[in-house]
Amino acid sequence: MSGIPLVRASSVHAFLETLASVGAPVDALLADARLPARSEISLDGLFAYQQLLDFMGSARRKTGLWQLPLLAAQRADLAGLGTWGRVIGHASTLGDLIDRTIASFRFYTSGARWWTIDRGEDIVFCHQFDQRLDLAGSDVVVLVLAHMMNAVRRVLGPAWQPAEITAGSAPSLSLEPLGIAIPVPVTGITSIAIERSLLSTPTARVLGRIGESDRDQLRSLSRSSPQDDFVGSLHQALTPLIAQHDVGIDALAEITRLKVRTLQRKLSERGITFRSVLQELRFTRVLERLQDPAVKLVDVGFEVGFSDPAHFTRAFRRWTGLSPREFRRIHYSSGERPVARRTALRN
Repeated sequence: MSGIPLVRASSVHAFLETLASVGAPVDALLADARLPARSEISLDGLFAYQQLLDFMGSARRKTGLWQLPLLAAQRADLAGLGTWGRVIGHASTLGDLIDRTIASFRFYTSGARWWTIDRGEDIVFCHQFDQRLDLAGSDVVVLVLAHMMNAVRRVLGPAWQPAEITAGSAPSLSLEPLGIAIPVPVTGITSIAIERSLLSTPTARVLGRIGESDRDQLRSLSRSSPQDDFVGSLHQALTPLIAQHDVGIDALAEITRLKVRTLQRKLSERGITFRSVLQELRFTRVLERLQDPAVKLVDVGFEVGFSDPAHFTRAFRRWTGLSPREFRRIHYSSGERPVARRTALRN
């Protein structure tokens, strides 16, 4: 896999909810990690996985609340996992729930995988992170275990205990508050063993029956799946940063933990530059926002990283040969789909 590991923002939903509940300065902590404000984060949005892991570790250090992953784990549930969680939550049996997780996780992340191992009388439900990710300081394994256990306990009841549990990395916190009463060896894979006879247990369908709107969202989730190739994943990792006027290749290196030289080499091998990628992302976003007549032009510029409206207008003229106002009047007032000049984006 050559792409940047990505994950949906819902992976830190419980963590953000916990920070807010204890009065932590959530937006300031997010800004320090180059992440949008909490109100601007969609559960189905994509981020570089390492960026979210680093945010979790940084938030623990800056607040001094080392129990944060454990507190967040106690809030973890399928409903907080956005569209992906709803797809899983519509399962008819425990086995169906596990099958749905495995069949659809590629819609959710390219930074981890789920699978099962058949052991005869039981199956082992497994999760493993991409080895390129640095998990130190985040204690994310606590959240992963909590989601796995909570999903199964939705069906089998809160007292259920697996015959065996393993952890992908060593948690620094006791897992007893999660109702885990057996030893959890560290093996590099997070897993729980489930008796095969329990897989046919029907679920309560706590999220209701799947409707057409859910199917539409699932199709949308599929279309926006994390990309495995470098350029596609680069676009997805950069998209949340385009509102930041100071974003450069150093910022990309910061959120991915890749060296600037490595990024430059990867870009050069594909005949593109960081500037051209960023320009194209900003241009695409501008075209989307110009279609809404209620959005002020000055706000469009701010949303794509221009702190000065004059700079935004000059950049837009380079991209299209027109000012943003002229472009909106010509192309969107008539309902036409614009075909803009893009030569500047390749420079």
